[in-house]
Amino acid sequence: MTLRRRVLITGAQGFTGRYLSALFQRLGDDVFALQADIRDLTVLMAEVKAINPTHIVHLAGISFTLDGKDINIYHVHLMGSENLLKACLVIKHNLQKIILVSTCHVYGLEHGDLPLVEQATPAPRTHYAISKFAMECIAESYRNDLPLLITRPFNYSGQAQEGRFLIPKLVRHFQQRLPEIELGNLDIARDFSDVRWVAQIYHALLDSEYEGVVNLCSGRAISIRYILDYLRKRSGHHLQVRQTNNLIRKECLLQVGDRKRLDDWVGITPYPFESTLDWMLFGAKV
Repeated sequence: MTLRRRVLITGAQGFTGRYLSALFQRLGDDVFALQADIRDLTVLMAEVKAINPTHIVHLAGISFTLDGKDINIYHVHLMGSENLLKACLVIKHNLQKIILVSTCHVYGLEHGDLPLVEQATPAPRTHYAISKFAMECIAESYRNDLPLLITRPFNYSGQAQEGRFLIPKLVRHFQQRLPEIELGNLDIARDFSDVRWVAQIYHALLDSEYEGVVNLCSGRAISIRYILDYLRKRSGHHLQVRQTNNLIRKECLLQVGDRKRLDDWVGITPYPFESTLDWMLFGAKV
């Protein structure tokens, strides 16, 4: 008889965590949402021991910060993640896989060779990216004792994502048929995926035999201009765009990931991002 997976998810109440929890439960897993503050090792260790999970997805983190304004980003991403790994050592004989969620931003602003492969030299430039890369480095010291897999997600979106992020902000303007929007550089192109696909990927990776680092990406770059044009066409609403220098940041024009390793490991085809935009715009299951 196959035993049900006992999956502990940190950050289960967040955007991604809610999709993971729903999918994992639907597919038969016993899912546990971490309640402890990962900065408190004593409380964290007690909860991890009580749950005794077979699998862990570590999503907890600070996803939106004015760079340099919140030193807590290091307390959470670095010290908090190491606390989780310390707690895992106590139950390591029961653990089959731990997924630590990093970010594509560890690659930095400019890379001559695209798409970005996992072997590319990290060059994090923001506190968010530096804190995530520091987490990756700390994790390496636990690799001999724990079954670790590190993901580097690129951009993804979906229903119920916070409106301060770009894609839900754009969708909301078209849904509410607002007259105009302020944006920066429209020609920036990014690798966008669907959060439902991301949840499927995490579910499959937990069962995979692989360890190491893997990109979570579609392998396709889409410009902000293209997304605006698509939403105009689908909604029938002509939104005026006012470009402002205040929203133009120093960042690379093109960023796209290489998904060959991900395809080799799990082989789940990404959703076309147009279907994600339709799902967000019209609120139906597309």
